[in-house]
Amino acid sequence: MKKLITRSLDALMILSFTLLSFIVFSADFSLDNLSQDKILPADEAFVLSVYKQEEKRIILRWTMKENCFLYEDKFGISSDSKIIEAKGFSGEAIEINDIYFGKVDVYFNSVSKEITVDENTKKIQLSYQGCNEKGFCYPMIEKEIDINTLNRL
Repeated sequence: MKKLITRSLDALMILSFTLLSFIVFSADFSLDNLSQDKILPADEAFVLSVYKQEEKRIILRWTMKENCFLYEDKFGISSDSKIIEAKGFSGEAIEINDIYFGKVDVYFNSVSKEITVDENTKKIQLSYQGCNEKGFCYPMIEKEIDINTLNRL
């Protein structure tokens, strides 16, 4: 009888180990699948291009990857602590019901903004924020652009 109990416990331990191994393998497999569907770095999700159109006119263009969007009200453009208003823009804002901010206007695909700077402006500061449709929201992105290094359009 004692031998039967020992064999039963051994069989139970082997079964438990096998089951545990299966669970670990399955979890590892699921993590692999998630890593293939990874979150893009901000600079890949929202590609920023900046060009001089004329000496004082600058074009800012964001191209978003599929399923990524930028919030219309999260754009900030400034120079020497002065806010710069965009004079023109292209891109169509779409109203969505966002899980974080409620009803907001966002840009999918691309958006461009045109600004005018004065002759004393050497750098501009940009800030913007976006998310992807899977629910990952990027923190506020901040960039400083040296105007003297820009290419002409």
